[in-house]
Amino acid sequence: MEWHVRAEGSLFYTKYGSYETKATGMILMCQDGKRNKTARNIIRQTMWSRRQLLSDICLERNKPTCWSRSPIKLRAQYEHVYLTTPKWFCTDIQAILFSESEVGNQCKNGTRSHDPAQGDYEKWPYRFFVNPATDLLKYVYFFSAVKELKKLLESDMPTPPEVRYAVCYRKQDRPILRMYPDVIELEGTQFYEYLSEENDSADRAVPTG
Repeated sequence: MEWHVRAEGSLFYTKYGSYETKATGMILMCQDGKRNKTARNIIRQTMWSRRQLLSDICLERNKPTCWSRSPIKLRAQYEHVYLTTPKWFCTDIQAILFSESEVGNQCKNGTRSHDPAQGDYEKWPYRFFVNPATDLLKYVYFFSAVKELKKLLESDMPTPPEVRYAVCYRKQDRPILRMYPDVIELEGTQFYEYLSEENDSADRAVPTG
């Protein structure tokens, strides 16, 4: 398939135009049954070039760019990239609409973060990534943060960092989280799974070990 977000990149620009029209996210839709494979492919392609793609520096052009047949990659300026399927579309739209309020509910006794690469909020020593709507960019930030922490912990630093990371995720996202065993196995990393609706407590994330 042709990935045409480059041709629509101006949607995420801030320099051009007289009004505040910058997009603050996108929704990607794939075929039912291919959701997890698609998510893993996009995340993997982004992780390979994450230092460049997650940089705050954004090159904004004032001319259209060509379409691209290269694999889909995410960039920091997209802010949010939600993945859904036709079957889950209505449910996922509701999750997207309430995702910001979910962050607010969870961080009542914490400190909101102003750097998405370091999570949504902090309750020292943990920094939490709240992902009730399958935001692929948020998973990239989480994986990247944990991998960088792992490097630091394995180095010869005289004082190892005390910060740790936690992620709150949907049940259907388990296969996505398992794509990097080193992230899952890093001691101190915490995982909280949202209870399914049949449990009558869908808005609460519980630890999974």
